[in-house]
Amino acid sequence: MTVLKIGGSLYDLPDLKPRLERLVATFEVPVLLVPGGGRFADEIRRLETIHQWTPEVSHHLALQTMSVGAQLLSSLLQKPVFTTWAEILEGRGIGIVDVAHLAGLDELPPSWDITSDSIAAWLAVRCEAERLVLVKSVDAPQPVSDWNTLAASGLVDAYFPTIAPRMSQVAWVNLRTH
Repeated sequence: MTVLKIGGSLYDLPDLKPRLERLVATFEVPVLLVPGGGRFADEIRRLETIHQWTPEVSHHLALQTMSVGAQLLSSLLQKPVFTTWAEILEGRGIGIVDVAHLAGLDELPPSWDITSDSIAAWLAVRCEAERLVLVKSVDAPQPVSDWNTLAASGLVDAYFPTIAPRMSQVAWVNLRTH
């Protein structure tokens, strides 16, 4: 199994569909796509500063932006949205994961230190996926395995270095240039 975390910053690519189709085709099934929140999540961050929500409220709303991303990718790629562990673990080809509805997500603390990067990593660990691929809008500085440096530079979230060592393989793809 391969888990592809699709950065929300890619949603504005006019040719996102063929780029994702080419990328997904390079992996054996099952392939799970975990969407980022993108600008939708950025808006939640902005509104949090105005309304002073609790971390739990902000986390819940940010997860809902990932649900929007799941529907967006499902519509674009014509692939099913998985909302349960049973659907995910059946290994039915290619699917989009709506993590907001998954049981067990409360294992991760509600914080902006944990974004879709760490949520996708958590999913990959729980599914015992062979690999996690971070699909982003930027190139990763080398070496990609220096997660603390990548987190310090904002290329992955602050929690990611904690969970990355639990995965067998992590790769990085800049879909804007791939």
